Amino acid sequence: MNTKFTKDGHKYAIISELNDSQYIVQEIYISNGEEISAGPNIAIKKSLLFDSPLETWKETYFANMESEWEKKRITMEKEIEEQEKKLKKEQNKMYIHTKTLQNMCSDLDRNGRLAFIRLLDFLSGNIKWVIHRRYDKPVLIPFDELDLYDRNCWGNAEGMKLITLYGNTKGDMLYNIDKYGDGSCGSQETYVFCYEEDALLEMKRIIKEYSISHVIIEVAEKYGVELDKEKLREFYKKERESCEKQIREHEEKIEKLTETLNKIPSNKND
Repeated sequence: MNTKFTKDGHKYAIISELNDSQYIVQEIYISNGEEISAGPNIAIKKSLLFDSPLETWKETYFANMESEWEKKRITMEKEIEEQEKKLKKEQNKMYIHTKTLQNMCSDLDRNGRLAFIRLLDFLSGNIKWVIHRRYDKPVLIPFDELDLYDRNCWGNAEGMKLITLYGNTKGDMLYNIDKYGDGSCGSQETYVFCYEEDALLEMKRIIKEYSISHVIIEVAEKYGVELDKEKLREFYKKERESCEKQIREHEEKIEKLTETLNKIPSNKND
C-alpha cells in the first residue's frame, strides 16, 4: 500500500491518481495496534503530501536537546556515584581514626601508657621475661635467652633485630620482634614483662585462647592450666576416630598385601 504524509502529521493511503496535481486518498488510523484505512475518500494536492512525516525546527531542536541532556545526566550520575564512593572511603577512614583515638583515650592505662612504659623498661633494662605467641603455641622465656641478633649463614651476629611497636583500630598496642634485622619475613607477637609473676599470669591467659592440640595440652599441663573439658572431650573424640580410621585402612592394606604374597609361588630351590 502506497502511503503519504501531510505536514500536520496525518497519514493517508493513496487510492488513485485524480489528475496530474491531485491524489484520491483515505486517512489511515490505528486500531488495536494495526493500521486501517477509514473515513471518506478525499482529494489532496500532490505538493501537500510527503514520503515521511515532517518535523518542525522546534521538534528537532528539542529532540536534540533531550538527547544531549540525557547524555549529560548519565555522565553526571556516574560522577556523583564515584564521588559518593570516595566520600564513603574517606568517612570510613575518619571513623577508624576517630574510633582509635577514642579507644586510646578511654583506656589509656591499658593501651597507650602501658606501651610507652614498656618502652622505658626496654631502654632501662628492666625487661626480664618474654612471651612469644607462635602459631602452634605460646613460649615463655627469660629475656636474656632471647636472640635479638640478626645472624648470617655462619651464625655470626651482624646486627640487632627490630623490636617494633604496632597498633590497630582498637587502640591496642603490641610489641613484635622481627625475624630478621631488616624487618623481612614477618614477626612474632611478643609480650614483655618485668616480673615472672606477671608473665605467668599472662601465659595462662594466652594458653586458653589457642585451639586444643597435643602441643597445647602439654603446655597447659606444664603451667597448670585447666583447659575447657568439653573442648578436650571433642578433641579426644576426633583423635580417636582418626586413629581408628587409620588402623582400619592399614589393616585393609595388610590384608591385601597378604593376599598378594600368598599368590606368589614359593621357590622350590630354597
